[in-house]
Order: sequence, then structure tokens, then C-alpha cells
Amino acid sequence: MSSRRLENISFIILLNILMIFSVSAQNIVDENGKKQGKWVKYKNSIKFYEGQFLDGVPIGEFKYFYPNGHIKIQTKFADNGRINRTKIFFDSYEEKVQAEGNYFDKKKDSTWNYYNDAGNLIMMENYKNGLKHGKFIVFSNNGQVNLVEYYENDTISGESLEYFDDGKEFRLITYEHGKRTGAFKLFYPEGSLLLEGNYLQDIRDSIWTTYTETGDIEFLDYYADGLLQKRTDKDGNELKLKQEEEMVPLNVDPSVFDPSAIKR
Repeated sequence: MSSRRLENISFIILLNILMIFSVSAQNIVDENGKKQGKWVKYKNSIKFYEGQFLDGVPIGEFKYFYPNGHIKIQTKFADNGRINRTKIFFDSYEEKVQAEGNYFDKKKDSTWNYYNDAGNLIMMENYKNGLKHGKFIVFSNNGQVNLVEYYENDTISGESLEYFDDGKEFRLITYEHGKRTGAFKLFYPEGSLLLEGNYLQDIRDSIWTTYTETGDIEFLDYYADGLLQKRTDKDGNELKLKQEEEMVPLNVDPSVFDPSAIKR
């Protein structure tokens, strides 16, 4: 047998030994039942994740995979496994980030950003102990702010501002402990005020004023306990509702108003 062939056989044997050693050196559980070292987990013969453990605690970088092998989640552990900085990817070989943020004690924490497949930021939200807490922003695909809200322990609170695509204000709603309480405003696309009033515990309250596009008062609606009592012009003269208006509840929630219905 030639020395060349012996070298090839020796190399193959060595390679097999190294592969066996590599496999045996991972997915180790010590005598205390704690994971140690490198772990590669499979589901239905498909790689699910890979990462490192120390005394049963994940350390360093972990990767989770889609069934086709593309990276789904990349997370880096710190502080004895309590903190993990995470990126979530679209199912793509290009590894485009879909979302990124932190977990603390397995709960979402601090700022999370979300992207479309073009890489543009489309949403930003803040968390504390797994609950929405702080500013929440939605962006259009061109980067324009569409919505700004605030949360306290997963409950919307304060002013919610929505915008037209050109950046002008569309609607303002004020919340208190998750209920609409306070000022409400609706705007025409060119920026002038269309409607304003107040909510009290999620129902319309007091006087609601509707304006023309030129800024003149068109009429005023008077509410008590969420029910319309009367409608007047700006001089206080009571107005009779048109028949088609009488068929529509006048306490319809304006927060579901469709801006596309406004004549431009």
C-alpha cells in the first residue's frame, strides 16, 4: 500500500475521530442535571438552536433557526442569563432584522424597534417588566411619524396623536387610565380644526364643536352622560337634524373616524 494512500486513510480516520469527539463534547448534562458547554438542539432532525451553557445558565450568543436553516433569532446573554439582547430576523438568507430589543428576566424590557423588509423603522415601543411603559410610535414606510402614544404599565395614558402622511395632525385623543378622558380634536388635512370636544370616562361630555374648513363654527352639540341633548348654531339657535342624521347615532365613537372620508 502506498504511503500516499496510507496518509489519506489516516486523515479520514482522524477526521472521524474529531467528529465523534465534537459530537460527544456537546449537549453535556453534568451530575447535577445542569447543562454545560456547547448545546445544539434539534427538532424533527432540524436544527432548532445552538448556544453555550454554564451551570445550566445560557451564556454568550444563542442562535435559533427557521426550518430552512435561516437564522430566526440571535440573542446575547449577560448578567448570569437575566439580560438578553435579541434580534429577530425575517425568513431570508440576507438576515434582515425584523425586530430588536432586550429581555430582562425573560420579559421584554426597555426600547424595542421593529422594521419592514426594506430595513425602515416602522414601530418603536418601550417596556418595563414585560409591560408597555413609555412612548409608543408608529412610522410610515417613508419614515414619517403616524402615531405617538404613551403607556403606563400596559395601559394607555396621556395624549394620543395621529398624523396625516404629510406630517400634519389628524387626531388627538386624551386618555386617563386606559379610558378617553379629556380633550379630543380632529383636523382637516390642511391643518384647520374640524371637531373638538371632551370625553369623560369614555363617553362624550359637555359641548362638542364642529368647524368648517375656513375655521367658522358650523354647529355645536351638547352632551350629557354621552347622549346628545341638542344641537345649535354659533349664536345658540337650536337646529333641527336632517332625517338621514337622525338615523345615525350622534355619539358614534369619533376615534374610528376615517380620514380618507374628508374631502381634500
